[in-house]
Amino acid sequence: MKKLFLILALCTSLTHAETWFEATNAGGGKIVLLTQKCANQEGFIVIAQLPNGSHSTGCWTYVADLVIVLWDGGTIKSSTFNANAFTMRER
Repeated sequence: MKKLFLILALCTSLTHAETWFEATNAGGGKIVLLTQKCANQEGFIVIAQLPNGSHSTGCWTYVADLVIVLWDGGTIKSSTFNANAFTMRER
């Protein structure tokens, strides 16, 4: 069911509500998947934040029930997450 919501949120723009997807990362912070497209590469904007306030940004795509993130800079270049780890949020 989460897969269906993820696909619908990415493929349609029928609502004016802001939609994003959120999960807890291994460091105890949050990973936030936005539905706004990345400016310089394929995918959508992702922001990861740790409890100490540090953050990373990048672009994410959805492939075969996986969220694949390509991070901007830093030591970790990419990450893969199970799509079921994310919860849809809306405002």
